[in-house]
Amino acid sequence: MLRLNFPLSATVLSAIALTTLGALSGCSDLGKSYRQIDPAGALADIRKHNGYDSAKSVTPGTAKLIVRGNGPRDVAFSTSSTENACEGFKPLATVHDAGRGVVYPWIADLSPGKGFAAIDLTPGQSVVVRADSSWTGYIATGNMSSTSPGHCGPHYAKFTPLANRAYIVEVNWAGNDCSQQILDATDPDAPLPVTAEAFPSCAKR
Repeated sequence: MLRLNFPLSATVLSAIALTTLGALSGCSDLGKSYRQIDPAGALADIRKHNGYDSAKSVTPGTAKLIVRGNGPRDVAFSTSSTENACEGFKPLATVHDAGRGVVYPWIADLSPGKGFAAIDLTPGQSVVVRADSSWTGYIATGNMSSTSPGHCGPHYAKFTPLANRAYIVEVNWAGNDCSQQILDATDPDAPLPVTAEAFPSCAKR
């Protein structure tokens, strides 16, 4: 029995990457990742699509929130600044890592969606960021196939942004498990962890 734990789009991209890296780069580069073939180009592509560049341009007098997912699964982010932290969430974006730095940019561009999203925040006003991920796994047995749903989250992170600071809220993956963390990325080369504020747990789905 073959179980595929990644979304179909990621599986297709991986197959494309394996068959095109060698063909486009020559036999000497067969099996190498894009960052191994062109380190500078790969780094620039990663930073363009993971919020690094965005963190360096905060509108004076505001704060910036950047959300991103460090993995191939879609992560839906939403935010709330209501008194009841479990209500009033507004969708922000659905993001995922398309393999930047591993596959060529044009291959990553075939993946729908984006690697990050950014919005301005009001300094001094607490915000709750919710991250949630759902996917469908595919199981093949002989000539038969079936689907198996998966889910991680929702995770909640509450913090109070300061003026002229950039914050990254990211979801990291370990297999089918995910976790969320907050970083002060005003200096994106040296991001610092931000402790999430305590607030009542919201009911999970």
